[in-house]
Amino acid sequence: MPMRFLTDDLPEAERLERCAEVVRDTLGHFDFEPVAGEPFRAEVLAFDLPGIGLATCFLSRSRSCLRAAHCRGDACDRILLLRPVNGAMTVAQDGRELRVAAGDGVLVSLSRPLVCDFADAGRVDCLRLSRRALGYLLPDVDAALMRPVSSDLAALQLLVYYGGALLRGMLPLPSPEHARLAVGHMQDLVGLMFRAEARAAHGGRAARLAAIKADVEDRIGRQGVSAGEIAARHGVSPRYVQKLFEAEGTTFSAYVLDRRLERARRLLDRADGRPISAIAYDVGFGDLSYFNRTFRRRFGVAPSRLRARP
Repeated sequence: MPMRFLTDDLPEAERLERCAEVVRDTLGHFDFEPVAGEPFRAEVLAFDLPGIGLATCFLSRSRSCLRAAHCRGDACDRILLLRPVNGAMTVAQDGRELRVAAGDGVLVSLSRPLVCDFADAGRVDCLRLSRRALGYLLPDVDAALMRPVSSDLAALQLLVYYGGALLRGMLPLPSPEHARLAVGHMQDLVGLMFRAEARAAHGGRAARLAAIKADVEDRIGRQGVSAGEIAARHGVSPRYVQKLFEAEGTTFSAYVLDRRLERARRLLDRADGRPISAIAYDVGFGDLSYFNRTFRRRFGVAPSRLRARP
């Protein structure tokens, strides 16, 4: 059955230590640090099952720290899924800091120091998992760490309802077989959740790349189109833009050059008598010799020879 812990009945001097003891049994060896000048208050509803720990924590304005001295033993095989409920929370690990919005989730490791700031969260849902078990469900567990998981994912929503029903005693587990079945269901939902998030991220990258390519087409006639300019227009970093094109086996500058040359070839095919230099300028080239050289390398023929063909 779930276990309920409440600090209200304890002397204020004992609350931090007792809360840490309760959380340690289910999740890990965390130390709590309340905001200065505010009394610490916590309510924890926890449930231990074979291989996992499930808890929802109502915390006053505070943060928790998993220190290096506590990252030992069986903690090396533990992963923690955190989900703030009433407000955002900040998570810091391995030199990275992530702001997790209310309702979203994030995976963190219990084998390395971790700081969680709950000052604005109010309530946090927690699920302790085995790295080994997740390894059977995810191709790369480490790649899933410190990445926000959207609250829109059906797998996360189902996991929330499933865990809530277990914590409230609405799903009885009368035998070890039932407990193992419940554990398997939750592990499968976590695996499904991160696979769905990976597919969504891939779809998001594809949509972003398509938008950037369309923007390049609109601005191809301007000289000096750069990854930095395009990145600023789309609210991303220049490095992110470069990585999108690297995933397709090219670079941003190579793509821009190729699109300019293709547009120049189409304009030359029209045979409307416009000077080649004007066409080169219209597609963004400022150097005619560079245009001729790259055009010949791309199409195997000089622009003037292409225009002279029947």
